[in-house]
Amino acid sequence: MVVVQCDVKTNPFLAAFSIRDGHEIWRTPRDENSTWSTPTVFRDGDRALLPEIVKLKKDFGAQLFLDEAHAVGAIGRNGRGLAFEENLSREVDVQMGTLSKPLGVSGGYICGSRNMTEWLINRARSFIFSTAPPPALAAAARAAVDFLSSKEGEKRRQRLRRNIDILAEELSIQPASAIVPWIIGDEKATLAAAQNLQDNGFLVPAIRYPTVAKGAARLRITLSAAHEATQLRSLAGTIKRLRKETERNRFADYGVREDAQ
Repeated sequence: MVVVQCDVKTNPFLAAFSIRDGHEIWRTPRDENSTWSTPTVFRDGDRALLPEIVKLKKDFGAQLFLDEAHAVGAIGRNGRGLAFEENLSREVDVQMGTLSKPLGVSGGYICGSRNMTEWLINRARSFIFSTAPPPALAAAARAAVDFLSSKEGEKRRQRLRRNIDILAEELSIQPASAIVPWIIGDEKATLAAAQNLQDNGFLVPAIRYPTVAKGAARLRITLSAAHEATQLRSLAGTIKRLRKETERNRFADYGVREDAQ
């Protein structure tokens, strides 16, 4: 489900609908002052269905605000993001991204019309009351963007794609990005699995409540272009072993004998 927000002076919620099947749950009249906001890559690595979102955005007469934080540098030619990869950049009114993650610096950016950027410069509290980045940081961010636009930068992004494919083949999964979740559920079991992986040389953080709902704890695997194929296959082997142990412990907790499965 997607909840679309608009100007709080008119109505805090414009519409709610199922993005998977397009089933409309609730709707208000068209409002050209409304702005829809969505990440392009979510925290579990799945991608937003941008073509469907763009169509609905046009139907409602809204503006589209995209958060490309997990896509920039990793998705699309030269890491330009999901909207670029799906040839929908012209349909995006505002694009936000980060200078950390693939770019390796800190800070972020917002792209949009001249009027919108001027308005943010003069009205956005988070911009007005924050300290400007030092020149060295700005120069490093520019160098990172230049690298992404180069042939070497594209080769590195292709190495990342290769690593995603390797882990996908080893675990028989179909990840949509470099973020691969392993949803375990129980928080103690998730923490134990994270510790077991760390003991085996793999840093895979446990994500639990309140970051996710209770009973939905998970491990979050994040791949990079720097990983070697042997490391990924070793990680996959360890995960397969832990999966079996986790399931065995779950059966024991519920009083189910393993030989009954």
